[in-house]
Amino acid sequence: MGQKVPIPDDKMQKQIDLLKMEKKDLGKLWASFKRYDKDKSGAIDVDEFYKMLGEKRSLFGDSIFELIDIDDNNQLDFSEFMTVVSTYCMFGREDVRKFCFYIFDKDKNGYIEADELAALIDLLHDNMLNGNAKTAMEKFDKNGDGKIDFGEFTTMDKEFPMLLYPAYELQNKMMAATLGRKWWMDKQRELDDERIMERKKILDAQKKEEQRKQKLRDKEVKRRMGALQ
Repeated sequence: MGQKVPIPDDKMQKQIDLLKMEKKDLGKLWASFKRYDKDKSGAIDVDEFYKMLGEKRSLFGDSIFELIDIDDNNQLDFSEFMTVVSTYCMFGREDVRKFCFYIFDKDKNGYIEADELAALIDLLHDNMLNGNAKTAMEKFDKNGDGKIDFGEFTTMDKEFPMLLYPAYELQNKMMAATLGRKWWMDKQRELDDERIMERKKILDAQKKEEQRKQKLRDKEVKRRMGALQ
């Protein structure tokens, strides 16, 4: 494997543009990739991926890996590596929450049932929080249907943040192992500010258009009143 950053394919270039990455940022990410590609194969396999994170292998971590491993070969080339890192590291808290919910809503019906919630908690905490799934289900299943929708799931996370803590900690480790937590947090704020400004521009444009239409309506009313007089 050469020492230079690979020429970006369309998928990688999309991430570079989205994050407005400078050449030095891309070089640092490439250095991280090479550091964990121990066998110099040009790809990071599952074991190397977990070694990078300092984590034991788990179904939750595998879900992140599988989310991006589009070749389904249990390996990430640099383009896939950049995609998985930039996707998970750019998740806000609600995005991580949605990811957890999506993984364990196995039948994708918009609900997590009791056994799915128990599996999520056992998985994230390596079977160390016995009984919490039942307690959480009883407390947050407001309508008593034995299911938790995303709204109830959000409330549960806010009141018992330790339940999903391993998912957030995994993100912190991924940030630290690549470009550093500060870089990713700054980038999250930067893109959030851009989205807020873009929404403001759209709202301002809508307001101006409504004002223009109102002036036309007022003008038409005055014209008709003049004709009646």
